[in-house]
Formats: sequence, structure tokens, C-alpha cells
Amino acid sequence: MKQQCRHKVPSFAWMMNQAQTLVVNLAFALALACVGCQTETTSPPLRPMGSWSLDSLLYSNQTPTWEEAVNMASELARSDARATLHEIGFGDVGRPIHALVLTAKPAPREIANDLNAIDMRLNSQPDSVVRVMVNNAIHPGEPCGVNASLALAADWLSEPDSKSHPLRSASWVIVPQYNVGGATRRNCCTRANQNGPEFYGFRGNASNLDLNRDFIKMDSRNAEAFVSLFHAVNPDVFVDTHTSNGADYPYTMTLIATQADKAGPILGPFLRNVMEPALYAGMKDAFGPMVPYVYSLGETPEDGILSFLETPRYSTGYTTLFGTLGFTTEAHMLKPFSDRVQATHAFLRVLSSWIDVHGDKVKEIRRLEYNRIMDAQKLPIRWRL
Repeated sequence: MKQQCRHKVPSFAWMMNQAQTLVVNLAFALALACVGCQTETTSPPLRPMGSWSLDSLLYSNQTPTWEEAVNMASELARSDARATLHEIGFGDVGRPIHALVLTAKPAPREIANDLNAIDMRLNSQPDSVVRVMVNNAIHPGEPCGVNASLALAADWLSEPDSKSHPLRSASWVIVPQYNVGGATRRNCCTRANQNGPEFYGFRGNASNLDLNRDFIKMDSRNAEAFVSLFHAVNPDVFVDTHTSNGADYPYTMTLIATQADKAGPILGPFLRNVMEPALYAGMKDAFGPMVPYVYSLGETPEDGILSFLETPRYSTGYTTLFGTLGFTTEAHMLKPFSDRVQATHAFLRVLSSWIDVHGDKVKEIRRLEYNRIMDAQKLPIRWRL
């Protein structure tokens, strides 16, 4: 006896419900794909590169795309022999990471664009010249340093060489956009409550890594490129530019200096007693009061405010392992973007002015720190605040 099989015919309401579910799921999948894609199709293009000026970099609510930032740096290098643009490696997205090198002594007419050329450029300057390295857009949603650094470079290159020119006392190596993968994931809204710019990049890189947690472990190609550049430059001073993450307070600029106690008995006192007070005083005169980074224990000041201990997973924690004086600028996210750019620009100028007067002290402190490490029999590797 054959068993008769009957298939229940689905109702029209059931089919409509399934169709709606399918549409919702497809829309969600497409949204996720757009967030993860490495193109700029999700946001309208910014102005053409040629229309960017010092004013538009410093006072607008726009930040350059990755292509625009590289093109700007390339134009600066083509326009003045004191500037050269170099590829230092690749990000996880497969695009190159660049470094703009600014020196008082012009580069040769024919020069390569690799790391060896950076080493040659810097070594051609007098030994007394301080080396400063600036890293921008490690978190591309925090791009005030991109605008500030490009404006600073353009401004300096517009000035003819003279004994008082900032590049006479310091050579500057500027990474326009470090997280090239995140920089190309343009959007308007992944930084909750942030006040501009209109469009910006995404925090994670192409592998969704937070690159400011990747220095000592180097899981990313970005970190490999950074380490290669860092050791080629051997900077005396390092600056990583950021925007804060939500705390509210009156100040536009806050600062993380590499934690003085872990910096050791030579760098630490110099940072705490000499360099930091001078930078705070300089910012007060040039822009307005700057305060230490607000890193709260709880949700209110009554819960306490901590000193930020940046271990070597962070950029300045890593660079301090090699005797470099490290600083992280944290512009306040609730202030207008143009204010944050101007504050970052002011900090870099204050740093430059201070180096112009005290560069010999920086070189001497680093020499003493190098000798201390070379002669040490024991070095602490674990500590707590």
C-alpha cells in the first residue's frame, strides 16, 4: 500500500512574511558589505585637490581623502626640493603608506622614494638637527592631524630658507595617513556625537585591527611599515595625532606624554620637569589652555581621573622603548572640527618653536639615554601605576 504524501500549500500571508524577511536580511548584508568595503562609493567626493588651501585645511569642516592627502604631499614635494615623498610599505588593504620628509638642506634632483632615501636625506643634515616624526590617521575617524600636518608643511615650504626657518633646527617626517585601509572606508556617522568633519574614515584597518593596539605584536602590514620607518628615522620626538572619545570638558586640546616613570631615570625627569611644562605654557600662549588627557575611572570626575599608561601596544609606548620622547595629542571630539585642527596645528608649531631653542638638550638627553641602555645590566619590564 502506497503512502500518500500531501504537501501543505503555504498561505499568501506566510509567503509575504518570508519575502519581507528576505529583503531585510539582504539589506542588512549589503549594509555590512558596504561598511567593510575598501572603496569610497558610500560618500560623495570632496572638493578637487587643487582647491585645497591653507584656509580650507585649517578652517573648513572637511578632511582630505587618502588620494587627496597623498596628492597634496606629492605636490609639495614636486614644488620644493626641501620636501620629498616616500613609500614606506603597504597597509593590509594593499595600498602604500607614505612619508613626507621635510629638511632644510634640499634633496638631490634625482632621489628614490624608498626607506633608504629617507635615511640618506636625514643623514645629510647636521648632527645637531632634531628629528621629529608625526603619525596621522592611525584612527581615520580622528583626522585633525591630517589637515594640521599638511597645512604646517605647506606653510613652512612657502617660507624661503633662513637661519630662523623651523627646518634649520628640526627635520620633520610626516605620515599623512597611516591607516590607509580605514581612511578609504569613508562615512559620516561611525564616531558617535563627534562634531565634524562631514566625512571621515573608519577606525579599523582593512583587517579590522585597531592599529593603535598593534605595535609590539605587529599583526598588520601597517605596523611592519611603521617599524621600518621608525628605525630608519630614529626620531628624537614622536607625535601621534588623535581625537578624544567622548568625555566632556572645556578644553579643545589634551595631551598624553609618554608616562614619565616608565620612561626611565633620564627621559622621565626631562619630560616631567622640562619639556611638558614648556609645551603646556606654549599652548596657553599660542592657542589656549591645554590639559592632560582626561582618562576617567568612572563616568564622573568624582570617580577619579587616571594617568594614562600607554604600554608598547600603543605608539608612544613602543617608541619610548627606543629612547624617543613621545606625545599623543587628543583634540576634544565635541569641539568643531576646525577648532580641533587649529589646536593640533598650534601644538606642532609650539613643539617646533621649543625645539628651535632647546634642540641641543633633546639631543643630549637622547644620547644619555642611549648610553644608559647600552650599559645597563638589568632593565625593568614589568611595573604598575
